[in-house]
Amino acid sequence: WQRDFETGKLPRITPPNSHASSTPASDGQRVYVHFSTLGLVALDAKSGEQNWQRSLPAANYLMDWGAALSPIVHDGTVYFNQDDDLSPTLFAVDAKSGAIKWTAERSDMLAGYAVPVICEANGQTDVVISGTGFLKGYDPATGAERWSCNSTLRTMMASPVVRDGIIYLSCQSYGDEKRTLKFALLEWL
Repeated sequence: WQRDFETGKLPRITPPNSHASSTPASDGQRVYVHFSTLGLVALDAKSGEQNWQRSLPAANYLMDWGAALSPIVHDGTVYFNQDDDLSPTLFAVDAKSGAIKWTAERSDMLAGYAVPVICEANGQTDVVISGTGFLKGYDPATGAERWSCNSTLRTMMASPVVRDGIIYLSCQSYGDEKRTLKFALLEWL
């Protein structure tokens, strides 16, 4: 099957990013995709029929870097992290209905592109996200921040990798110790 969607007016985007940068996720029943002007969309994995669509706030990126974030699905929930330059937020959406279960504001973040990962260690499951200045773990049921590690730089693009309860992280970005870019973005907008 193949599906086409009316996207509406597309925001400016800086190459080499494109409007098709997001990677779909699937739980075997549905395929979950994100598109900047549509939000999250769930499609039946067998037929391609749309099950639901969940609009999300438009993201704001300095220099029009554009959306490129991807959803993940775990235990009946779709997690989508939208670390933009103004209102970074982690969304937890019910995989069957598309209803928002919870959101977690990430106000100490700036634009980043790391995809969340699930980490299971010592009997605990966390949604782990690498972002500006911090690697953080969230309770998958409530969105409560459980822990934080001051270990990253700005504009994280590399997602953590988990193996045997150990989180591996690669930092490739430059630092922004004074967080001056967020002020510059507000002035620019």
